[in-house]
Amino acid sequence: MQIKTLVIIGGIERSNMEQLKIAWNNLTKNQKIGLFAGVIVLIASVVIVCMFLIKPEAHVNLKFSAKTSIPEKELTNIKSQLILVIQDNSKNFDEHGAYDGVVRDYQENVGKKTSTASFFADFDKIRQSYKVEITWPDPGLDSPNVVISCPLADSKYPDTPCKTEVNSTSEIVGYLPYKGTLNSGKEYTVDVKYDGSGMYLNIAIDVCGGSKEANEALASAKEWITSLNKDADEFTYNLDTKTCKNKTVYAQVNHAKTNDTNVNEYLPYFVPNMYKVYPLTDDEGNVTAIKVEIKGCTDYQTDSAEQAIKDYLKAKNIQYPTQIEYCVN
Repeated sequence: MQIKTLVIIGGIERSNMEQLKIAWNNLTKNQKIGLFAGVIVLIASVVIVCMFLIKPEAHVNLKFSAKTSIPEKELTNIKSQLILVIQDNSKNFDEHGAYDGVVRDYQENVGKKTSTASFFADFDKIRQSYKVEITWPDPGLDSPNVVISCPLADSKYPDTPCKTEVNSTSEIVGYLPYKGTLNSGKEYTVDVKYDGSGMYLNIAIDVCGGSKEANEALASAKEWITSLNKDADEFTYNLDTKTCKNKTVYAQVNHAKTNDTNVNEYLPYFVPNMYKVYPLTDDEGNVTAIKVEIKGCTDYQTDSAEQAIKDYLKAKNIQYPTQIEYCVN
């Protein structure tokens, strides 16, 4: 029995390749040139068709004039959301265009656990402005870590449409900061703040004691939010009662004389309406611990206060166990 063996080269039987070789050799020089040119034209045609069929997607470029600590992953997230917002607010949106934004008023706060940044992005070509707020690492699932809103009050392009597809808290960002006035003439401000769990509205007012005016500011702020056709009860609030401009109010704490010279000299230590630090002693005047009362409640507020207190005690060479309380009124 005779067995025929075929050698396959590149998917073509060897006998077929020999036939192709013979056919190629039988071609004239002009025929070979024409065939080669035809292949080149075919390849070029395929490339051109692909260029028309596979166009680049629309994307955003951001030009920062200040150094930014925003991670590259988060910058990509910001640009992806910006292009969606621009698309929602543009009648002649170019699905393959590049949208160049100039960043201004860049601010950032880099913390141990949570960092934040905010800036305005002005798109001169389409005459639109947006405010961008970013928190990283990502906050909880119930809070977005990128919020894009329309900066109505201080926008380069105040006529920018305000459709941003974000939650109720971020819808109001474009109206902030807001300055209100109580019936007594006292002014307060409302602005958005961030911590590891998301966003909240911070109401700041200068008071010289008591919470009556602070509560009035909260009620007034809610009335203003309601006037914007928004549900004021959907927001989280923080009352930031600052000290009077012409008078500093210190909380009073019991401070016994101790046997530690450094403690006697540098404690108690206060930062009004932020935190206070004082020693705890036994009956013989020996320091047993350092007591810290922090007014803030959010991760950012407590982390900042803890670091400042730690640095202060270290600089004054005060080393004792520390007891910390948060959200102290």
